[in-house]
Amino acid sequence: MNVESKKIHDTKIKLPIFLDYQSTTKVDPRVLEVMIPYFGEFSNAHSRSHSFGWTAEEAAEKARKHIADLVNADSKEIILTSDAAQSFGKVPIDVNEMCVDLMSLSSHKIYGPMGIGALYVRRKNPRVRLIPLISGGGQERGMRSGTVPTPLAVGFGEAARIAREEMKKEQLEWKN
Repeated sequence: MNVESKKIHDTKIKLPIFLDYQSTTKVDPRVLEVMIPYFGEFSNAHSRSHSFGWTAEEAAEKARKHIADLVNADSKEIILTSDAAQSFGKVPIDVNEMCVDLMSLSSHKIYGPMGIGALYVRRKNPRVRLIPLISGGGQERGMRSGTVPTPLAVGFGEAARIAREEMKKEQLEWKN
């Protein structure tokens, strides 16, 4: 892509300007920074027989906690998957206040990586029970089989942490 700069009202602007942030967002540099180690040596969060797997599992669980905190859920109610997508990370969501039973969340809508999402599943009052379509490895509390992509989970968690931290400031900017 050809990037050029123009000066508009004494401000240097890089062109072209991407305006469709409702469809997706680029990965925030802070998010990318926490993801990079997990593209290398730490990758499989479900390899519990060695320290690399333990490290990856710990990172995925921390990411799950950040995602849960953003929507006022328990981390055990978050299933990492690949859509409240349009409002996730943009406006406050409280799954308990809204009586939400299931909510799909998408990382790339909040400056995180593409290719990962999460599913909120209410676990009490009332408990929602899902039946997996494919059984096998027992990942994600038996809800799906397959390897959680640790770098993507870590990036998603960091994007959720940043979104929660910066949401009020961004909303004030929208109003002005």
